[in-house]
Amino acid sequence: MKKKLFTLFLLSFLISSLSGCQSPKESNTTSVAQESESLSTPETSTEEKPTTSAKSDITQTSIDNELSISESIYFPYENLNELTINENTDKDSLKNIISKLPEIAEYIQLRDVELSNDSSTITIKYDEFYEGAIASRLYDIDLTPPGIDENPLHSSPYIFPRLDNNALLLIIANDSISYVNYEISVPEEFYDSKPLTLKLARENFIKHIGDISGAREDKSRYDILLDYDNAIFANRIHLNGVVLGSEEEVLIKRYKEPNEKNGNNYIYLSEDSTITFRLEKGKTEDNLLTVTKISVRPLKKIIYEQFFPLSIGLLPEQNGVLNKSRVVGYLGEPRIKTSDTYYYRLTSGLSDYLYFTYDDNENVIEYGMVREELIPKNH
Repeated sequence: MKKKLFTLFLLSFLISSLSGCQSPKESNTTSVAQESESLSTPETSTEEKPTTSAKSDITQTSIDNELSISESIYFPYENLNELTINENTDKDSLKNIISKLPEIAEYIQLRDVELSNDSSTITIKYDEFYEGAIASRLYDIDLTPPGIDENPLHSSPYIFPRLDNNALLLIIANDSISYVNYEISVPEEFYDSKPLTLKLARENFIKHIGDISGAREDKSRYDILLDYDNAIFANRIHLNGVVLGSEEEVLIKRYKEPNEKNGNNYIYLSEDSTITFRLEKGKTEDNLLTVTKISVRPLKKIIYEQFFPLSIGLLPEQNGVLNKSRVVGYLGEPRIKTSDTYYYRLTSGLSDYLYFTYDDNENVIEYGMVREELIPKNH
């Protein structure tokens, strides 16, 4: 009983502490499910801290030259006709069509599909299974650290991008579908057992990623649209309310004046880590400085309070060690690799990345977020 009360206290403290800490202005490419998440679950972000890499920065060249689309979400362009739905499609056929879509998660299974009379709205219902959900987590249920949602449905790095992706596939394949609604049951074993509901609209996809009308006939357009959702859910990843794209005044409000300034880098020092924010002009003629890199270099072993990727469920070992195998085991293979750094794209933009830098023993020595554009930079 005492343990349960303690867990409830931690959750209530986390939610209350974050309620007044809204993330600042983000990229216009924020995913539709990110925008819709407020319909269903409270925000579960955590306060974190950042870093700087001495290595040369990546660019968006790999995105422009060769889209690297994960097979786990990619539906073969040539098979789009298999997703065709109309008013005559019966229930069994509907279920069969939806079952062809990329998997949301191993512990989420299709229960039912409903189509409105005018075929404009499709409602997809899933069940979340408790044992599978628990098995997917990186931490012991009895040792849940502060800031981690009890249910990985709410902290998974890929759940909401996958939901976006599948809704977009259905909308691309069917001109009649304007709305894709989701309902995911939540096992009663979890503290908050209310079902997760999302309502995704065609017009919101157009708002976020532009015209989608030609994607069914143009494979290159189709690939680009799907690539927006081939990423890690970015909404919860921030550093004390500072995200990629935050303005300088937001940073100063959160962190005060930096301990040091080195060119475009604002450096904050603590006994646990060195935190660096890189600020640059969004446009060459613009005087407004925005955050284009957030980095954390721990001075000691990584602890939960330092580690902002815990907001998507990625944790170090209980002894504080975070290594490459743990990162890759949870997040999969990165979009881009250098000799010592792995980059995972974020849903906040095609040029936004979560990154991890490793030492010779493959332990993480730096982590953060970076926004790279095809413009010259003075680092």
